[in-house]
Amino acid sequence: MAKEKNAPAAKPKAKEKAKLVNASLIEWPTDIWGMTREYKAAVLALASRLNGAEDKKALFDATQEIALQFINDKFEHDKALREAQAEQAE
Repeated sequence: MAKEKNAPAAKPKAKEKAKLVNASLIEWPTDIWGMTREYKAAVLALASRLNGAEDKKALFDATQEIALQFINDKFEHDKALREAQAEQAE
């Protein structure tokens, strides 16, 4: 059966997020303070050492979870201190 000339085109599939397996294709956020430079370098180095090993990935995930918790707790603590100091200065 011949395809009709005016047949509607198939719906395009939803765009899938591209898998980042090439470090040169990563679009990191702009960091005007330079505070994430070492972190990004460490992530790239670590990613190259995972080599598809589940136990290494689990270790990385657990470490990231702890690091994120620390960063959030430290941020909230420092924010409270900053606000308290601003109130005292008024």
